[in-house]
Amino acid sequence: MSDGTAAGELEGLARVRARPAMFVGSLGERGLYRVLAGLIDNSVEEAVLGHANTIRVTLLPDGGFGVTDDGPGLPAWTDRGHSQLTRILTRLDTNARSGPPVASGSYALPLAVLNAVCEHVEVESKWDGYTWTQRFSRGIPEGPVVEGARVKDTGTTIRAVPDADIFETSLPPLHRVRNRLQTLAYLVPALRLELDEGRGGASRVFVSTDGVGELVQQLNLGRDVVHHPISISSRSDALHLDVGIQYRDSVEAEVLSFANHQYTPEGGSHENAFRRGLSQALAAAFRADGRMGKCRLRSARVWEGCCAVVSLRVPNPGFEGSRHQALYQPGLENWIAAEIREGLKRHARRDRDSWASLAERVWSRVRYLSSLQQAN
Repeated sequence: MSDGTAAGELEGLARVRARPAMFVGSLGERGLYRVLAGLIDNSVEEAVLGHANTIRVTLLPDGGFGVTDDGPGLPAWTDRGHSQLTRILTRLDTNARSGPPVASGSYALPLAVLNAVCEHVEVESKWDGYTWTQRFSRGIPEGPVVEGARVKDTGTTIRAVPDADIFETSLPPLHRVRNRLQTLAYLVPALRLELDEGRGGASRVFVSTDGVGELVQQLNLGRDVVHHPISISSRSDALHLDVGIQYRDSVEAEVLSFANHQYTPEGGSHENAFRRGLSQALAAAFRADGRMGKCRLRSARVWEGCCAVVSLRVPNPGFEGSRHQALYQPGLENWIAAEIREGLKRHARRDRDSWASLAERVWSRVRYLSSLQQAN
């Protein structure tokens, strides 16, 4: 084809257009949000790898949206008459970068799916010293990639208008976009996320320096807390673990867990291992000061008042069920639990008061509930 796109590639996008709900989950607000979130994740991928510092999301007046990052730009090299930029936007098996995605894992949505379900898509890539642009209509290139002016910076901008023949709405849910960007700011510290709400809305900036430790503070706003936030961060090859803990002066517990920046409402391996590691660290502390023999440490008592965030980044994550509500990585549980124990030991040496307050809070509940059982 004159635009450098093979006929087979377009057949792949035709399958997406024939059954779009199979790829984006819904044809309403939820599906449209899934498309935008996938586009954002593509930019977060570059930030996680250290290639981008800023991501800007724009909600356009015509109902479309755009995402810009200052990463390395989508490659536009040509091989046997086919542009890599075109391949990325038209082939379901071609990603913007090599290797498994780390920002969203198995949730990753190829840019070709975005292209297939949108009426118009415009891509601008600052790559290899030049600006490269291409426009698409319902997945089909309107022309070849155009080489533009020389530039010194790098980055990618993708603007898209959802196809009204596919989606029931053209407006992604604003509150979900806001919440997603704010959450990503906590999960990827120092990444600057900007939101231009358009349509007369405000412009917002989301950025965090303290990560999940700051997120537990946010969750505990307006509540009485027992100690300063405790942050644990551990790296091993491609594994990244970040945990924030802050107990409340109440019996209500709240543990949020994320796998590759995606919320896992039913928890799973990372949350189970966190609970085990914290329980083991407390049990060791109570044994060391002679308290353990006086009462039994039951896990239910450990969690009363616990507010925590557990974020794990892992290549090729596995999940339970088709909706990916819980992470299934049993082989990592021992490593996570050990990192929790060691992280709490390090924190206890660095901030003895916070650890002492946490341990005393748990022990007071253990002692109180044990006394009630004995009375009965």
